[in-house]
Amino acid sequence: MAKKIPEEITTQEFNALRGILEQFMNYTTASQVSMRLNESSEEDHNFSYFVGFVQNLSATQTRQALGIPDPGLFRFGDDVPSKEYRDTIKATMDYFANVTGSPFVERDWATPPVGNTNFKKKSMGSKGIDNQTGVLYRLYIGIVVDGIVEDSSTVRRCVGMLGVGFSSKADADGAQSGNLQTIVKDWAQAAGNASGLVTYLRDTFELGGPIV
Repeated sequence: MAKKIPEEITTQEFNALRGILEQFMNYTTASQVSMRLNESSEEDHNFSYFVGFVQNLSATQTRQALGIPDPGLFRFGDDVPSKEYRDTIKATMDYFANVTGSPFVERDWATPPVGNTNFKKKSMGSKGIDNQTGVLYRLYIGIVVDGIVEDSSTVRRCVGMLGVGFSSKADADGAQSGNLQTIVKDWAQAAGNASGLVTYLRDTFELGGPIV
């Protein structure tokens, strides 16, 4: 039976999600990967939960040296509203509605524009983990799952957000021979069973989020 988010997530699902994110992080050579999922049976994208976070060895060692606990553990289940989440879900919805040409949202903390409040909020609200561990560039995309069975029919929903972090935009642009965005999009939004992440989410959870 499908598990409800967040109340029915156990250590089994926690570890499975962590393993999937680690595999993807290693494949893309990212510094870190994070994920939020929408609340079950809730179409309003303002209801989301922090359910996964992994870092590579360098970022992990820096974090530990600073005395910062593992965000995957201490932030698990965090439902604090996220501007990145709202912006990303909107970008994905607009992309599928052919309003925009890209489903991605970028954040470059290395060179924030003058007066950019996003940088200040990120430094305070997320305890500055990204900035302190040297992960200064983030690429966000909505997670889209098709084939969700509801009332004897199937729907496609934008069920959450994937965040992929690098030390700089230049590193991200050079990852996977310049094909990073294609790889991230395929992993987060592939139809059917082409993506292990999408397949696991469909098979495991009662998924919420806006219908795409």
